[in-house]
Amino acid sequence: MKNKNASKNHGELTYRNRRRFGLFFLFIVIIVFLIFSFRFIWIVSNHRASGVDLNKKQEIIHQSKTVLPANRGHIYDQLGNVIAQDSSKFTITVTTDKKAGKKIENDKKIPLYVTNKEKIVNLISKNLPISKDLAWKQLQLKGYQIRFGAGGDNIPVSNKEKIEEEIKKDHITGIEFLRRPSRLYNGGIFASQIVGIADLTDKEKDAQSPQLTGRLGIEKQFNKQLMGKNGYIERKANLGASFGNRTIENRINAQDGNDIYLTLNTDYQKYLEKLISEVNSNYQPVAMNAVLMEAKTGRILAATQRPSFDTNTLKGLSDMWRDNLVEDGFEPGSVFKAVTLSSAINSGVYNPNEYYDSGSIKIGPNIIYDWQRAGWGIIPMSQAFPRSSNVGFVKLEKEIGGDRWKNYIDQFGFCKKTGITLPNENEGSLQFAQPIDQASTAFGQGINVNVMQLMQAYTAIANEGQIIQPQIVNKIYNPNNKTIKKFKVIKKNKPINKESAMETINEMRRVTTEKYGTGTVYAIPNVDLAVKTGTAEISELNGSGYMKGQYDYLYSVMGIYPAGSPRYILYVSIKRPQNIAKQPEQMLSEVFKPMVNYSLSYNKEFKTLQNSDIKTPSLANKNRNDANEELKNIGLKAEIIGSGNTVVQQLPLAKTQVLAGEKVILLTNGAMTMPDLTGWSKSDVIKFGQITGKNIKINGSGYVENQNVQAGESIDFEKNITVNLKENIHETN
Repeated sequence: MKNKNASKNHGELTYRNRRRFGLFFLFIVIIVFLIFSFRFIWIVSNHRASGVDLNKKQEIIHQSKTVLPANRGHIYDQLGNVIAQDSSKFTITVTTDKKAGKKIENDKKIPLYVTNKEKIVNLISKNLPISKDLAWKQLQLKGYQIRFGAGGDNIPVSNKEKIEEEIKKDHITGIEFLRRPSRLYNGGIFASQIVGIADLTDKEKDAQSPQLTGRLGIEKQFNKQLMGKNGYIERKANLGASFGNRTIENRINAQDGNDIYLTLNTDYQKYLEKLISEVNSNYQPVAMNAVLMEAKTGRILAATQRPSFDTNTLKGLSDMWRDNLVEDGFEPGSVFKAVTLSSAINSGVYNPNEYYDSGSIKIGPNIIYDWQRAGWGIIPMSQAFPRSSNVGFVKLEKEIGGDRWKNYIDQFGFCKKTGITLPNENEGSLQFAQPIDQASTAFGQGINVNVMQLMQAYTAIANEGQIIQPQIVNKIYNPNNKTIKKFKVIKKNKPINKESAMETINEMRRVTTEKYGTGTVYAIPNVDLAVKTGTAEISELNGSGYMKGQYDYLYSVMGIYPAGSPRYILYVSIKRPQNIAKQPEQMLSEVFKPMVNYSLSYNKEFKTLQNSDIKTPSLANKNRNDANEELKNIGLKAEIIGSGNTVVQQLPLAKTQVLAGEKVILLTNGAMTMPDLTGWSKSDVIKFGQITGKNIKINGSGYVENQNVQAGESIDFEKNITVNLKENIHETN
């Protein structure tokens, strides 16, 4: 009985304990519920949690931002011809890995990888300069995305769109086009060192909306003006607004970059490039420079250098690239004597009837010689300039006096930047501590100048003593607010008077008219020329003196014309020619004389000369025979590469101004095949390498005599192509 009562009491105790625990737990649950309910009501009413505005947080989650890319400004010549403009480059890629998955399109699952390799091969070989063999070979490679080398790069927009149409029609999967902004330049090698290039930086290549950055020339100097500013469309949810009106759209329009109008004239520039290319190819100098300037305004009408590079393909561009026209300092040699002569005349120390003993002169322990070491005997000072006598000019420098001569050098603008709007201008230098240094400057040694400083100094002679600053930019145009900033003619100081300038012009005339003048090779019938020639020694790289080779010199010519009423100043130089088929002054005359004639005729027959230049038509996707006929009808030659019937690429590019008779290289679909290059010029061989993406070894100068890969052979796969050039081999087609 006792055990029974104990068991009953224990059960009641257990029940009471459970009941108490249950009530306690229920109490806790009610408390927690009330806390959460209170917090929920507070959050709902205040839209905040832990100090965070939930409406704003939700708006951030429900918002999107679309970038509106700004267009980079165009670069034009003075006549409004496009030199540089925005473009796009496309590279075709094929995804072979099934891990790429599928996408949903119109309620269908579309594979993002290749499902039919045969269709891919046929499509690529039909529309690109890639053979079926190469396409099959690439598709066997392991990797997520496959590319096809040079043939699959730089695909024109028109060709890309045609391929996309076929992809859609034949339900081909796994193909993607990679796009990146790029710059399209007129003519490839066209004042490349001045125009420069714009490209993507490493940082921009990974950006969502990359922008080009100027790396060289005008593209670099005016990068901020050209670049523009991206805009955007930002959409976000406004959760505090009434139903049906809960989306806010904020739009900031892109601001396109400014357009830059240069002083260059496309017609002059094209012609100068052609002349320089021919001389450079024929005589293979280490370097060449040429500049044509308006005498009265300082505007640069044409300027080029060699080596140069193709602004579209970057062929020839290296990490060590320099703009020779402003970045390089050099000893100008005897073209500097016009500065010395005009200073001597202005100082009143030039007496043309004074006689001196030519050949050599002693300055302290040093001896300075004439270029003809034996001299010409005792001659009047009037012959010193046309004969380019160093001795005569050392005597003039001594008459001027060291301090006064140094002041003239400064007044003519040497050893300081001209202010031309190109990057990294070299201000030059002067050695003037010793008497031998001072004497050497009289004939252009011991002083380092850049080409633009030399051009600027000659404006004083051409403008009755008035120096005009060289200019390369004509105006900046803002397409957003239609404003224009014009660059006015900048007149600097007058180092010499009108009479001194006119007398110097007369002396420069005698360089070509006197039988003993050093510039008789530059004489042009019925053209009033004022000329000075130069042959400057070149310093050894290690600074141990000057080079000693027979042709290790910088040869140059500076001309002002018409001499009676100057309109143009033309400078041409050639450094250390390697193929001495002619004398250096004859090499220079092959640029100088045609350019003088062209520029003078251009003013008289402007329209006729303009029509001699032809704009290349767009030939992409045309039948090879039709393209050939179209070029023939407008006076151009077609060179067709490839086994296919459809043109897929061309060089020069469409809408490029070229001279009548030039080659246009057409690349067709299918296998790339080797053409017969016999008779091709070096520049045309380089174009062939650019359009095919092949590295070509070029030996010799002149025109192609033979090649190691026979015409008709496939060049899809890696092959070393070598061509040998020879003088006097003329084009056969």
